Amino acid sequence: MKRSFVIVGAGVAGISAAKAIRAVERECEITIVEEGIAFPYYRAALGEVVLGKKGPEEILIEPLDFYDRACLRLRKGQRVVSVSVSGRYVYLSNNERLRFDALLVATGRREVIPAHLKKYAPHLSTFSTLEDALKIRDALPSLKAALLRGKGFNALELARVLVKSGVQVTLVTPDKRLYYPALPDDENEHLRNLIREAGIQLIEGDDVNRVEEKNKGLYSVELLSGKTVECGLVFASGGFAPNVSFLKNSGIYLNQGVIVDDYLQSTEEGIFAAGDCAEIYHPSIGRYWVNLGHPNAARQGEVAGRNMAGEAMERLEIEKMRPYTIFGEQLYARWWD
Repeated sequence: MKRSFVIVGAGVAGISAAKAIRAVERECEITIVEEGIAFPYYRAALGEVVLGKKGPEEILIEPLDFYDRACLRLRKGQRVVSVSVSGRYVYLSNNERLRFDALLVATGRREVIPAHLKKYAPHLSTFSTLEDALKIRDALPSLKAALLRGKGFNALELARVLVKSGVQVTLVTPDKRLYYPALPDDENEHLRNLIREAGIQLIEGDDVNRVEEKNKGLYSVELLSGKTVECGLVFASGGFAPNVSFLKNSGIYLNQGVIVDDYLQSTEEGIFAAGDCAEIYHPSIGRYWVNLGHPNAARQGEVAGRNMAGEAMERLEIEKMRPYTIFGEQLYARWWD
């Protein structure tokens, strides 16, 4: 019987793993399960879609015919609801089950709305998917002002593309750390200058207190300081959370994400995790941490894929600093706080 590999998540980590497995195992079955309906794309390129510089087909991870050529079974629009470790099955929301000899969890992360702002969720825009990017792009002609709350990649990238599109942008950060992963002090100050030079109003040490819809598509945002901002788009991020809720009762050890060893294997043999949903031990800080970013996800997926396929087990080398494209420039950041 052919070996069966299942990959949950069709982001950079998942596709990198599938390619690595196929390079080792020419005859195996590889199934990629993806909740979204679009073909796998680079989420880091969503800003270019908002700007109109690239269309959806130009940010694909691989060409449309790649999956057939590589004999990969791509299951779009399918959601995994649970995993049976002992039975070696993945269960889908349509009651179907998929058998696996080895499993990779590469489900990435989701933006989290701050707890005190969840009641305003219907008024908040999101910027995590291609659908989000297209919606913002289509709203640009009538969008005059936006308020963004957060300090991560999504908030900074959305600020960059909106101000480039002629939108008046206010960026609110509850503290003076402007990026996550963490920037050294000099890079943090450089980023602060880039933001201000772009014409963005940067408000540090404050937070959103209330969001009120004045008219359809027009909001009044009150900050804790009492300042009020009128705008047509409100974005609020409280960080991220790995997408691993479907593993809650599986027996796989979870912290925030899936705890993995240096080989990207979880506490259960044959079950691996890679990308923004995996927590890896970092000796410099003496604890597990989610290793963020596209380059990290690609490397982890490659290593996990080779290890799943049974090639000589390869350890993941942890880098202390890595370049990230932040606000249009390459800045060096560490991935732990």
